[in-house]
Amino acid sequence: MIEINLLPEDFRKKEPASAWLAGLPAVKTAKIAVAVFLVCQALLAVSVFALGLQAAWNGRLVARLGEANRETGVQKAGMKAMDARLKEIRSLTARNFYWTSLLDALSSSMTQGVWLRTLSVVDEKPATQKTPAKAAKQTGKTDGKEKKPAGKAPKPSKETKPGAGPEKKRSLKLEGSVVGPGQETAFVGKFLKELKNNAFFAGVFSDIELSDMNQRKIKEVDVYDFTLLCRFKPEKADA
Repeated sequence: MIEINLLPEDFRKKEPASAWLAGLPAVKTAKIAVAVFLVCQALLAVSVFALGLQAAWNGRLVARLGEANRETGVQKAGMKAMDARLKEIRSLTARNFYWTSLLDALSSSMTQGVWLRTLSVVDEKPATQKTPAKAAKQTGKTDGKEKKPAGKAPKPSKETKPGAGPEKKRSLKLEGSVVGPGQETAFVGKFLKELKNNAFFAGVFSDIELSDMNQRKIKEVDVYDFTLLCRFKPEKADA
């Protein structure tokens, strides 16, 4: 007997998917399941591979960023060092005292038989001054009897602040040698006089004196080594 469904497709009763699968053979069902599993495995493998590539790329990017960061740090350190040098150069060029003028003045003041070996700026240690109290303690005992200082200790003057130590004296130290047949002392004295008469030295230094003079021999020749101290004026000490 043949059944014919004359209802439209929209009004026809649809069979569930389970009934459709139940109608398939068991072999086809297994093949479809295996194919779906293989496709899922392939997609998973592709995803894992893509994630590995992304991780490797991220690692390389991090390494590049780290190297760039190190280079940036080195450049920053170099810029800081250069900035410090530029500041030092600016401070040197802004000073009122110029080494070029000093060397020119020294060159014009050189005399016969004299040559300079070294020149440097030194800070002389100030002599320690005894306070009135300490001086009274040291001089208070005479003939085994202790004497009291007469009157009150003098008050510190306005020029010297209480507790402030003596100011350091900055000097230009000139070390040189002189050779002359018995006229070494005269040559040094003439050189010292030329320095004192020099206009530049007179404007920068308050005093120029002979600090030391020693004799030595170089191959049977008498050589005198001398040291001159040129004390800066207070307003030129930091120049």
